[in-house]
Amino acid sequence: MDGHQAKATIRYKGAEATGIFTVSDDCESVTFRSTDRYMDKGSGIFELVLWRAEVVGLREQDGMVLPSRFRGIWEMPEGDLAYFDSELSSVDYDVDQL
Repeated sequence: MDGHQAKATIRYKGAEATGIFTVSDDCESVTFRSTDRYMDKGSGIFELVLWRAEVVGLREQDGMVLPSRFRGIWEMPEGDLAYFDSELSSVDYDVDQL
């Protein structure tokens, strides 16, 4: 990879996806791109389709810069299909658990 990209595997409760994390020059956006995600095409048909998860917004809270907007996008041959687009409304910390 290079100074802006890293290959990684994310594992959670038995599921796993391997892909490429890319960080922009200004470190204000992060993208994870993978082919390890099945798209439900309907009628019981599932297909591996290139997808990406993006952090596309940042904000400052309590002196820290945090991601504030997230998107999930299927990269379809006919164009991108956003299936998840969310704005983070708040972040609470449980410092007793750190």
